[in-house]
Amino acid sequence: MTNANLYADTVEKKKDDAKELVAILNKIPEEKKGEVIGIVKGYALCAENQRVR
Repeated sequence: MTNANLYADTVEKKKDDAKELVAILNKIPEEKKGEVIGIVKGYALCAENQRVR
């Protein structure tokens, strides 16, 4: 697989993940969205830190 194809596959996967996340966030009551987004950001930071190590 070429780098261009690998990149395109990765971008498509991220788009699919983003669509899924938006669909889930739309189901959460407005008063809880800030809390949930904070949890998701914290999880993403932990995942990023794990990848760096």
